[in-house]
Amino acid sequence: VWLLPWLQTTAWAHTCQTETVEGEVWEYPYCAYLIDWSWVRKILEFMHFNIWFEGGVSVSDYIANAQATGGMAACYFWPCMYLYLPNRWVDSLGAYVSLIIFQVFFGLFLMNPVTSGLCMHLLVVVGIFCNAGLAHMFIMGFHLGRLPSWRARACKICRTGAILGFGGVIFTGMVCLTSSWIGANAPFFFWFCESLGL
Repeated sequence: VWLLPWLQTTAWAHTCQTETVEGEVWEYPYCAYLIDWSWVRKILEFMHFNIWFEGGVSVSDYIANAQATGGMAACYFWPCMYLYLPNRWVDSLGAYVSLIIFQVFFGLFLMNPVTSGLCMHLLVVVGIFCNAGLAHMFIMGFHLGRLPSWRARACKICRTGAILGFGGVIFTGMVCLTSSWIGANAPFFFWFCESLGL
């Protein structure tokens, strides 16, 4: 995922479409997406929130074509499963359940690109994906004392990065409902949080 901005320059990864929001043109890397479920748009308008998600570039957009999605699946599905898999030191039903939910929604993340529907992708798939990842990281954190010290240190570093990444994605998603500041001033922040979480 860290190579996706570079792969975009070679036309291997996808980039967002140019959109005009209230007279302002948003083009790569300043990406904007219209909230595509009309009933969600009505609720957001009623609450005086944005009906455009102006969050900048994202892993979701970079992998919204066949070769990038396939590359992401090939490079990440098994390593994520292996990295997060509870092992002989962890005997926890919660760890296995949270990992299964995480992996199922990781697969749905790959199957539901942002270009086919923002609400399904962001509100349902990514929302559950990130919350399951956070839950898994917290559950696994309770078991770090059982690991050899060198392994526990490495796990704490990876766990901290994942928590910051998943939390950053959720934070950015919430902020973008009320403000376009992140998308306009830090267009790679959302992508960075996603990459850190993965």
